[in-house]
Amino acid sequence: MNRAEGEEAIEKVMRAVTHTKGGRMSIQKWHVRKAANSNASRKEIGKRRADKIWGWVARKTDHGEHKLKDKTQWTQEWLGTGERLILEAREDAAWEGGERANTRVSRAEVKGAVLTWIMENEEPQKLGPWRLRPQKLRQMLAARKAMAKQRGGRQAIYAALAILTAEGTVTLTETPLMPNTKSRWETWIKDSVQWMEQEQWIAGEEQAKEMMHAAEQKSQEEEPSGDCLVVDMGEGWGSIRRNLQALPGVTVVGVDRRRHTNTGAKHGVITAAVHHDLTERGKQDLLSTIAKKVGRSVQSWTLLWMSLECSNMSIANAINQATGSAHGKWALTEQNREKATHERISQEEEYLREALEVISNVVEALEKHPRLKFALENPATSQTWETGAIKEAMQRNPEWKLVQVDQCAFGRLSKKPTRILTNIQEWEPAGQTGNGRCKQGRCAGTAGNEEGNRAHKEQTVPNSKEKRPSQGERNAGRWDFTKEAVVNAVAEALVTEILGAAISARDNETKTNKHRSKQRDPLVGHPAAHRREHAARRQ
Repeated sequence: MNRAEGEEAIEKVMRAVTHTKGGRMSIQKWHVRKAANSNASRKEIGKRRADKIWGWVARKTDHGEHKLKDKTQWTQEWLGTGERLILEAREDAAWEGGERANTRVSRAEVKGAVLTWIMENEEPQKLGPWRLRPQKLRQMLAARKAMAKQRGGRQAIYAALAILTAEGTVTLTETPLMPNTKSRWETWIKDSVQWMEQEQWIAGEEQAKEMMHAAEQKSQEEEPSGDCLVVDMGEGWGSIRRNLQALPGVTVVGVDRRRHTNTGAKHGVITAAVHHDLTERGKQDLLSTIAKKVGRSVQSWTLLWMSLECSNMSIANAINQATGSAHGKWALTEQNREKATHERISQEEEYLREALEVISNVVEALEKHPRLKFALENPATSQTWETGAIKEAMQRNPEWKLVQVDQCAFGRLSKKPTRILTNIQEWEPAGQTGNGRCKQGRCAGTAGNEEGNRAHKEQTVPNSKEKRPSQGERNAGRWDFTKEAVVNAVAEALVTEILGAAISARDNETKTNKHRSKQRDPLVGHPAAHRREHAARRQ
């Protein structure tokens, strides 16, 4: 049976299954499965009938000759674009046979698997291609290793990335590293295209040249990131990255266990570059484990910023006891227990246990990396500062200091008193007021007030609609920022001030080390020097 006859048989079977005598068919998944398993298809269509039928459905619905229908979903699109391309490739292989057809199937499958992973795990872009960050690239290579093993391995994944780059669908934010080395793979597009030509993913030298030219033209590689790396542990709504990512030479890598966070209409959904649960304990300390996912050793980090979960540590929860909705330690009080359900109490106990575990985990890791400059931020009244782990660590580490600031002194319209635990001795808070504390008329929160009026324009926890933190402008019915993104944001000037001090501390240490090395006698410890010194004494 040739392909034309086979497709006529497929249409006949599908019309029988869908009970459609003429016109467009409304096809559901079970229709396709029933057709593939029917006696009629066994007799009329023969071998690999499932691939032939699924491919036929994908192609016909793609061209609009028939339509998909799914009564169980809001959308009728139960076959995505990527899935249809793979099914069509399998259909061609089923009819044509041979190595060439199977190669096209491998190409479609790897390309579809790579793009699907990126769409599920990277940040969606409002305009332009998906941007694949280096940390996500490493995760994707590991996640798709098994799938790619029988289709060309890691090289097949890079080949799929080259195709997606040429199509303008995906771009790598940094040049990838060569396999098993730390050198930049500057020729990854060229090498991937050559591999595709050898494996017959593309036909001929001319097509290879076109793809290489398109990929190199559409690749939007960023400028080298420089040597300033900030790791934001507990990225949350991404204010640290927004504050720092525009600075030249600065790279910010967010770490969080939440995969997707909605920040509002302005920045949309963000995704932490490194997905990690801070409560986990492994063979290595927390920072060493994260460093593997970041792709840079802890020693190379310029600053570790930490915004640990504080909702269950806030004393503001005391007011929630009357409703039985308090968090953390307040969930365990008599007043709260009278109102809360057993399930709620159990849930809050687990939240508190996790919060304490994270604090302990973080402190333990910081003590194993004493040279790393860090800043741990939490509200000034947070119960975090009363935990035994923090207090005991500060006694063991006299170089650690707990600094209190008011974020209004750094440009915020609400006061938001904040404490920062840090080992950056070079940092003394300044802000707009000179000491990082609120001063009437000299900080953003009180700058427009009349003499004697110390009220701030906004309140972090407002007691009226007028005092709510600004969520920006309305965009298609949505605010620029969600309430959570506004309340949890850290003032930009505070972050940049601390980063500047961390950079100064790093530069000072570098200068000191160079000075010490110059002072050392280059012959100290050299055998010839010992012999000359001994001979001089004898004389």
